[in-house]
Amino acid sequence: MIFTYPAIFRPHDDGSFDGRFPDLAGCEVSGRTLDAALANAIEAARGWITVELTEEEEPHLPPVTHIDDLTLAEGEIVRSISCNVYLTEGWGD
Repeated sequence: MIFTYPAIFRPHDDGSFDGRFPDLAGCEVSGRTLDAALANAIEAARGWITVELTEEEEPHLPPVTHIDDLTLAEGEIVRSISCNVYLTEGWGD
């Protein structure tokens, strides 16, 4: 299944970025560049969703916040992050 959630990225003076998913509690990333932070965001979202769907007794995926409904601080940017989550072993290997 493909899941897509918005992530907010904040640049730092050294060119690195921190990111967070407003809808995925505690799901945060960083990277030395925006590209690295984006790649890390894909893996972090995949991990968060996989744990929620496979390890929680009552899984709950939060609704996706529309990008236009997000409040950004100065300099922050939003990207939609998509990831594939395979719920059956062997798929995608």
